[in-house]
Amino acid sequence: MGKNYRAPHILTEATITKFATDHRLHSPTASVANFDIVRFFYEELQDILGHPVVLELRDLSGPDDDPAFVSFKPLKLVCDYEVWRNAKLGDPDARYVIAHELGHLVFHSGHELHFSSPDSVFHSWYPEHEGTEWQAHNYAEKVLLPDFVVKPFTNHKELAQACDVTEALALKRFREVNNIKFSGEPCPHCHDFTMAWHKNKHYCYKCG
Repeated sequence: MGKNYRAPHILTEATITKFATDHRLHSPTASVANFDIVRFFYEELQDILGHPVVLELRDLSGPDDDPAFVSFKPLKLVCDYEVWRNAKLGDPDARYVIAHELGHLVFHSGHELHFSSPDSVFHSWYPEHEGTEWQAHNYAEKVLLPDFVVKPFTNHKELAQACDVTEALALKRFREVNNIKFSGEPCPHCHDFTMAWHKNKHYCYKCG
């Protein structure tokens, strides 16, 4: 979760969703709402990639440190000790950090020459979807909350609690999967314009 580059290949959100969903289904615990992303790295992802990934745990608590990153030759996931430990314990932010880096492993492994070129740096005028960070973020969202996991839930707060993800991510995926759009009306309780219709109910996505 660091420097952004122009992606070596442009992917649509639908393509990333398919990869993430297929990878989640590769796990025998795919249907478990808060499936173990650390176990997934050890037991399924390296099989999916077809080659091993070295795990290196470090103290990355400095102000200029990223909590985790991927390096090449050898292919390596470098992660802060506390982030890795917290991901094992189900911390939503730590789980997302790991899932994000797995997205980089999936889509950007084998492109060392691309990332060594100064022409590969992502500039602000590029479309967002051409960036490596956008691709990794989308993979993390979809592997942690694939459509088949989101659909049975009736609200995003239950989804966040069951899946060990942040409420912000749960809200985003809940709205995407259920094709929910705000109605434009203010909530009578919090007065924010966060009201929407879902399953014939008028629902505020801030109040719950």
